[in-house]
Amino acid sequence: MSITTKIYGGLKNEQRRTAFVLSGGGARGSYQGGVLKAAIEYGFFPEIITGTSIGAMNGAAFIQGITDYMEDLWHNISFEMLFGNVQHKNHENLRKSDNKIDDLGPVTKFMLQWMWLQHCSKKDKNGRLRALGKSIGYPIEGLNQIVREKFDEKKIRESNIEFALNSTKVFHHGKGLTGLQREILTKEEIPEGLLGEFLLASSTFFPLFELKEINKHLYVDGGISNNIPYEPAIAKGANDLIVVQIDGELLPQNAFRNYRLLSKSNDLRVMTLKAPSNIGSIKCFKSELTQIGFKAGYEEGCHFFDEYRKMVNFEDKTRRL
Repeated sequence: MSITTKIYGGLKNEQRRTAFVLSGGGARGSYQGGVLKAAIEYGFFPEIITGTSIGAMNGAAFIQGITDYMEDLWHNISFEMLFGNVQHKNHENLRKSDNKIDDLGPVTKFMLQWMWLQHCSKKDKNGRLRALGKSIGYPIEGLNQIVREKFDEKKIRESNIEFALNSTKVFHHGKGLTGLQREILTKEEIPEGLLGEFLLASSTFFPLFELKEINKHLYVDGGISNNIPYEPAIAKGANDLIVVQIDGELLPQNAFRNYRLLSKSNDLRVMTLKAPSNIGSIKCFKSELTQIGFKAGYEEGCHFFDEYRKMVNFEDKTRRL
């Protein structure tokens, strides 16, 4: 069991404003699903949820109240469910090449992603952006369908729980990539009708998925720019952060930015539930492993909330939906 607590600046307020901070981590998101199931069973609903990539997806599902559906999804997930009709041979080729990437250091990995983005953000002879699915990533047909059919933007917007997600905007011109920019968006800042699109943008795990285009802007996975979104939670006034970390920061500079942010904070308690290593990699969409991850998250979540309810008044944290 990996649950740690750190206090920054002392605990000055008895009234605690709580946030779930849900990191990105692909298939390892099953662990988050288990923790969120435990939260519901304990009747705990935070004031704020912030998420990156699959963390944003899990957080939106929690707010909407479709955690039973997500549990079923995590117990039966497969590559085909997410990507639709993609030949298994192509999947194997991508999986093998991605395994080599996993063995590299974070800076080298980021440089390779940068080069791939350079290639894929160039325009063809007709002035159109190259289709990433034809070169490296796959179109996420199945995931697109899940978001369209199961996620209800109206319910998420009307919920009393505040919500923010992190994505990464790709800047480019005709000759290719010019830069990346972290983009934190609250549900109020996301244009009407596009919340699902931005959930997908935040979850565009490159190079496995193709880039996401919204209103002529390209987006890539939020994990590249900030995988553990402490900042929007603190900006919204949270002083208790329940962090469900399924993967770390890609770049040391992102981790250092988070460290500086936390160190400067006053009256902040950070409680981190960290996913175990035996639930597979971020790209391993195999139900036998996601079931292990969900079970581990649920068990550790029950243990955590059993202890946390002794610290705060749970009556203030129930039924915020």
